[in-house]
Amino acid sequence: MSFHRVRKTSLLTLALAFAAALSHAETTPAAVSQNHPLVAPLSRGETLDLPPLDEHVPSPAAFLGYPLGARFTSWDRIVAYLEALDAASPRVKMWEYGHTYEGRPLKLLAVSAPENLERLEEIRKDVLRLADPAGLSAADRERILRRTPLVVWLAYGVHGNESSSAEAAMGAAYVLAAAQGEVAETLKDVVVLIDPLQNPDGRERYVNGYRQRRGDDANARRAAAEHWEPWPGGRQNHYLIDLNRDWAWASQQETRQRIAAYRSWEPQVYVDFHEMGSENSYFFPPSAEPINPQIDRRVLSWLDAFGRANAAAFDRQGWIYFKEENYDLFYPGYGDSYPSLRGAVGMTYEVAGGGRAGVALALPDGGTLTLADRVARHLTTSLTTVRTAARNADKILADFAANRAKPSTEPARTYLWPADQPEARSLADLLALHGIHVRQLKQTGEIPVRDLAKPKSEAQPRRFAAGTYAVSTAQPLGNLVAALLEIDSPMSKGFLERQRQRLEQNLDAEFYDITAWSLPLAFNLRAWVASGDVASEGRPLAEASAGIQGEGDLGWLVPPQGVASYRLAAALQKRKIQYRVALAGFSAGPLSYPAGTLFIPSR
Repeated sequence: MSFHRVRKTSLLTLALAFAAALSHAETTPAAVSQNHPLVAPLSRGETLDLPPLDEHVPSPAAFLGYPLGARFTSWDRIVAYLEALDAASPRVKMWEYGHTYEGRPLKLLAVSAPENLERLEEIRKDVLRLADPAGLSAADRERILRRTPLVVWLAYGVHGNESSSAEAAMGAAYVLAAAQGEVAETLKDVVVLIDPLQNPDGRERYVNGYRQRRGDDANARRAAAEHWEPWPGGRQNHYLIDLNRDWAWASQQETRQRIAAYRSWEPQVYVDFHEMGSENSYFFPPSAEPINPQIDRRVLSWLDAFGRANAAAFDRQGWIYFKEENYDLFYPGYGDSYPSLRGAVGMTYEVAGGGRAGVALALPDGGTLTLADRVARHLTTSLTTVRTAARNADKILADFAANRAKPSTEPARTYLWPADQPEARSLADLLALHGIHVRQLKQTGEIPVRDLAKPKSEAQPRRFAAGTYAVSTAQPLGNLVAALLEIDSPMSKGFLERQRQRLEQNLDAEFYDITAWSLPLAFNLRAWVASGDVASEGRPLAEASAGIQGEGDLGWLVPPQGVASYRLAAALQKRKIQYRVALAGFSAGPLSYPAGTLFIPSR
């Protein structure tokens, strides 16, 4: 045996070269065989039961250079892989439906049988006819039901630091695009829409922060720096708004664009993929109480079918899960309740993980929770959901059509609010953005109404001016109308009694979080409720009008108009245009102006 003396400088050179090689491997992974496992090894040695896969369709591992769950994938690489999948598979079509505040694209993939993709636009239009069936004959309805596949929307990563979802999205897209045999047949009955990452800005913030704090290898110790997100974390979007509370309000660009995309497809099954605390297991519906009373019983009846299918898939793997606990279906701003109120089977799936999980995290029981574990579970429920939807496609589509034709068995009622209130138009525009039919009274008249803010009050005649906004529940989205506008959403007596008992025992209530949201109250509007469909006699919502009235040399006066006034003031400041704000009411000729009026001098 011989020994060679190595100088210190040589050791330093060798160390630097080795470090450079590691760095290079992180940024430019080596080519990986197409036969490489789809998901990195799981912590307990499980193997996924995947169908035969077409070797001509590129796998994530072959494209990225590592199996899913081995590390985090940045959004640009996710998009690049999905583009490659689109180019390689006749089952895939991808397009952009919007972009984030930071300029990242929001993508949507349709995955289905090639013959469905060839008539994708026809399918989309047929679904929209079922969703808003005015003028649709019974014969046409039956023809559409017979020829139209079910639309299933899988939405991943609305919370950026719940980071396994986007990795699972690539896996789901690949398996659906490349699978042979049963899965290929399944895709004849469904069009799967995959939203691979709903919040790219937040996730990139999380992933970049994680990479900056980890060492050469993932450190599973809970105290390691990589498990502690710096402020503000990656959960929210660019403006630190929780996009999974924003469906009702549509305050964010991403939400508005997603609602527009949703309305253009009106899916019948919608799944929102999440992560929860690292010491939990996995949640899928049926949901916990309270359940929003406006959700159609037909929607609720399907939650058990999907839950049983997911449970069977988890039982085969020996994976722990729970249902009917913690995650309710009450507040209409979530990614499960909002679709449910539109007649879809809306569901949340939650896997153990969260912002502290990283790539590997030590658990109190001595085990390790890995990114691969989380990806595998979300991938499993993704594929199980598609199979379950396909097996029940005809019945689910028929239930959706029935819901949109007659959303409620309750008598119709109409919500009215006068147009002269500061935020009246803002609420009307928001409801219209959701696809709700908003009308305006054609003429002034008396209508028997009760005050929305006083649900137990008796109806009294009240005079409403022409132009008053009117929204009836007698429309395809009647359930959503009532859920958004009504002041009270009753809960079951059993649930309320249980909360009273928990309070007496000094236990936390079982509400997930938000319990009150009536939009008219949130917009600070006086609103009233009339029995019957008063809105049908009105005219469609007119375009918002604006203009300058009168003439003068000094400048312009803009009476306060709620949030619109603040937007105007901000726009004037941005353009360096001077203005003044009236601190008290005043008169100018025959007209009176309240405090808050803006004065914009002409020079």
